[in-house]
Amino acid sequence: MMPSQASYPVAEEFVANLVHAMRQPLSTIDTCLYLIEALLPPGERKAREQLSEITRQLCCIDEILSSAAQTRELSRVLTNAAMAAVT
Repeated sequence: MMPSQASYPVAEEFVANLVHAMRQPLSTIDTCLYLIEALLPPGERKAREQLSEITRQLCCIDEILSSAAQTRELSRVLTNAAMAAVT
């Protein structure tokens, strides 16, 4: 039994809100990393390596969020197509 089409907008809205809510603090963290790196003395190699690793991890999280947003959109399209085929 397929869930009603009316239940999908709630799930879509939840995912959209979650992606947005996660990106807000990640953006702040990214800005802070940029400022810390700009203020670090040139000789702080280990600290710069750690900042670079944090930046890489932020990029991974951003890719996951982008994938979730794309999956949400694909799910909506497929659901609409399935519902249209049934009716």
